[in-house]
Amino acid sequence: MVFKRVAWPSLTILVLCFSISPVHAYDADAAEDPTKMKDSIGEDLSDKTDAELFGMERELHRELGKDPGNADLYYRISNVYATLFDRTRTQKGGQYQEWLMKSRDALEKTLMIRSQDKVAHYNLGVVYKRQGQMERAREELRKAIRLCDPEKDAYLICSSWLQIGSVYEEQGFFDEAKEAYVKAREFDYGNRDIQEAIRNMDAKRKTSESGSNFSPLGMSSMGSGMSMSPQTAAAMGQDPNAQNQGGIAQALPALGQMLAQKFGGGGGENSSDQNQ
Repeated sequence: MVFKRVAWPSLTILVLCFSISPVHAYDADAAEDPTKMKDSIGEDLSDKTDAELFGMERELHRELGKDPGNADLYYRISNVYATLFDRTRTQKGGQYQEWLMKSRDALEKTLMIRSQDKVAHYNLGVVYKRQGQMERAREELRKAIRLCDPEKDAYLICSSWLQIGSVYEEQGFFDEAKEAYVKAREFDYGNRDIQEAIRNMDAKRKTSESGSNFSPLGMSSMGSGMSMSPQTAAAMGQDPNAQNQGGIAQALPALGQMLAQKFGGGGGENSSDQNQ
């Protein structure tokens, strides 16, 4: 199989995570350029004021009151909460944790209704990672991979393996992290950041075997050993503008908005039983 390098699109104007539109309105041919905003596919909430976001929350709740089985409404409100999380994550107090939990709850409801939504599984995996629920994070990310078509969904598969690798790395499981990064490389072989991540895992494994200091179990080791491009940082679950921050304080990835436009949030119609 010939693997092509997956282009990392510019993510500077994209919302931090989880935007989506109704799957039935998605036209795969209409989203050739994932950096283009299309009202019929997704929303960029990054330029919304807090008041506007709260207004959207109220309106979405009103719509859910009329149509409680609408997965798209739950997905959209998860996007609102993800944006609020990112804005408050550096503030004192625990408000950001509340937004994160609400985003998680909305995504879980999305998947109760639309269990084959590969992007929702990916996003939920990211949220679980932020909450330190590493096993659940890996489970959701692997579900996303299994639902993907290896040819059509290479970007999502690559990003999911990057997230899985990051989870293992935060836990100090460097062999497993390297294995996940190697799998990510299969879908973007020329990506220098992924190559560096693999080398970084080899170095950390040698360091741990020699008994030297290394990142303790459960602590984030991302950002300490390599310098990533903003695009790859986002795909690996880090804030592209603050790569030295780790753990649940990392921003939700900008990747989610692009994925929603490229994949429509959906679709388990062409699911793949790719082995993990």
